[in-house]
Amino acid sequence: MFDPFLKSFFVRSCDSSLVKQLKLHVLTSLVSEANVHIILRELQTYVHMSDLASPAVEAIGRCAVRVGAVSDQCMTGLVQLISSSDEKVVCSAVVVIKRLLHASAPVNLLSRLMRLMPKMVAAQARACVIWLVATHVDQVIHMAPDLLRLIAKKFSTENELVKLEALKLAVKLWLVKRDDSEKIVQYVFQLARFDLSYDVRDRCRFLRNLMFNTEILSQHMEEIFMSKKPAPELISSFKERDQFQLGSLSHVLNQRCTKYIDLPEFPATSSDPSLRKEAHAPNELKLDDSEEEEEDDEDEEEEDEDEEEDEEDEEDDEDEEEDAEEESEGDEDEDEEEDESEEESDEEEEEEDSEPEEKPKKPVKKQVEVKPKAVNGKATKPESNALDLLIDVDFSAAGSRQIMDAPYIEEKEIELLNVIEGNGLVLAICYPRLNDGQYTAIRFGIANNSEKDMEGVELKSNEGLDVKGNAKVGDIPAGARVSVDLLVDLGDSATSREWILSRGDGHEKHFRFEVPYGEQVQPIRLSSEDISKERSRLGGLNKHVIQLENPVNPSSIPRFVNAYSSDGSSIFTCQTRSRKDVCILTLSDKSIECCCDNSVIGRMLAFAVSKNC
Repeated sequence: MFDPFLKSFFVRSCDSSLVKQLKLHVLTSLVSEANVHIILRELQTYVHMSDLASPAVEAIGRCAVRVGAVSDQCMTGLVQLISSSDEKVVCSAVVVIKRLLHASAPVNLLSRLMRLMPKMVAAQARACVIWLVATHVDQVIHMAPDLLRLIAKKFSTENELVKLEALKLAVKLWLVKRDDSEKIVQYVFQLARFDLSYDVRDRCRFLRNLMFNTEILSQHMEEIFMSKKPAPELISSFKERDQFQLGSLSHVLNQRCTKYIDLPEFPATSSDPSLRKEAHAPNELKLDDSEEEEEDDEDEEEEDEDEEEDEEDEEDDEDEEEDAEEESEGDEDEDEEEDESEEESDEEEEEEDSEPEEKPKKPVKKQVEVKPKAVNGKATKPESNALDLLIDVDFSAAGSRQIMDAPYIEEKEIELLNVIEGNGLVLAICYPRLNDGQYTAIRFGIANNSEKDMEGVELKSNEGLDVKGNAKVGDIPAGARVSVDLLVDLGDSATSREWILSRGDGHEKHFRFEVPYGEQVQPIRLSSEDISKERSRLGGLNKHVIQLENPVNPSSIPRFVNAYSSDGSSIFTCQTRSRKDVCILTLSDKSIECCCDNSVIGRMLAFAVSKNC
């Protein structure tokens, strides 16, 4: 319902801090696979705002949780934010990463976080990295002791949160790899024993007794420390404020204030429509037929009087103009007098000609001619509008994107319904890759493999799609085959759509299929300058890099992605059909890079190349 008004919830500079946070909450609540790339691009700009940096990073994390297709992309963007100079951004990014990577974390990401550990200044960020390493200590068993050694060097100057997480890491290393980490663990416990913070000293005393002094509890240490804990949830700060009225003081403070009145419950019966009328709205007067006729007569009389007054005003204006001309005659030259006399004679002739026309005749439509007015006794030519001369001139600049023909068209069809499923009809599809605006061409091949004729065959969709083409196939004789081309606006979405194959006898067969993203793009040609500009613009969350196990032949990419490459180079350019988002694929020996405005499509195109090529 709110998706068409998504841009109304974008943050503006004039919004207050509370309104900005509320808008972020609304955006993350409306996020879906169709609009996630728009919201992520907007959140990426908010990260650079001082008052919205931390909430924007948390919003990116909520988008990653709600839409699993962009989780890897959001994770890559959050890791890049760790190297930011803003301490708040770094802290928020690491906290969100901690929540996202609780269940499973890739080793390369953990190692990258450990390498960034010396550059982190925020205590909460450093503590989150240690917590991540301690949680997944089994995966980084060879690197975790080095991290504990780096912390032990500056243990006395570390924040209390970092010290407590370091003790947890020491305990888990003691349980997993005791032989190699026994000395460093004892050294860390010795430092914590004499620390200035009493919380650190108490935690150290508790853990030492648990590890060394009690045999019964030490037997269950692995169950206590190495068991899997539930992942922390990304909960918005406005989740518990639904009970308060929006914009009230109680809603802002998240607590019930004095004189706050709860909203009434929804009524069981609808209210009277008269309650929704304006307070000072004018009352509508209903007149009888006789009164309406009298009013019509009065209106006609008033119109006649107005016309007579206008004619009298025009005659008065003409008399005044003649008097002014007579006064100015004494000061003008003889030549001007002759000209005026000629003009007066012309006017008299025109009046004489117009007199017989005033007699009642049949109405004849005539074209009104605009005559030039006399200024200082000289006739001026009517001014012509210069814009009228440029009606047929097109000043629009030529677009930098040139749509190209498909470099490759797959003739092999994909069977959707066999003879048994189609009750005698076989249905298959292919993609002819025709260029027709925002529409994706789908070719349906229907074959009648039965022994009788099929009448009234028709294809239709109940998904509310914008479809062009004749979906009514008609009659198909026995053993015949018919092809139907339909143009469908898919809205740059690979969601599975439901179609119906119906016949004249009332038999219907429902089937579903999804159009891959590689068929929802069209090839375009860009100059080298435009390609470099677009690649520099499409960074961060709009850039995807996938490592390749085996080298990919560039000529095989157009089979799965409808993209254009000039002179067989390793750079392929295309755009989405509906929103015209640019996609640039760059192929190297070890990786495939895709830069796209639509982050979901960019990721799926790169994945399609790495999987199929």
